[in-house]
Amino acid sequence: MQSWALVTGATVGIGESFTRLLAHNGYNIVLVARDLPRLQERAKTLESTFGIATTVIQADLATDAGCKTIEDFIANNQIDLSALIDNSYPLEQASDAFEQATSTPSYRVMLNP
Repeated sequence: MQSWALVTGATVGIGESFTRLLAHNGYNIVLVARDLPRLQERAKTLESTFGIATTVIQADLATDAGCKTIEDFIANNQIDLSALIDNSYPLEQASDAFEQATSTPSYRVMLNP
């Protein structure tokens, strides 16, 4: 099973840079942001450039509903989620779900504590 990384704020700036770095290192990427067209464009670029798989989640993480979307994704998908780059709002509950979903040593980077 290939490792996955979840990156919030994945369409621009530091979050976008992390998606390239992780993809270059062979991670599949779950991209999370509010802007669906940008998410889809970024996912397509990562897939064609690095030959990885992506999943796109449109969510506003400043809202409870947006955070719940991420929590539900982690809880309901059987992926080896081994890295969390939290580049938007702190995802405290999702971080807990992330810890429960990891089967290998994991990496968590919180850029906006």
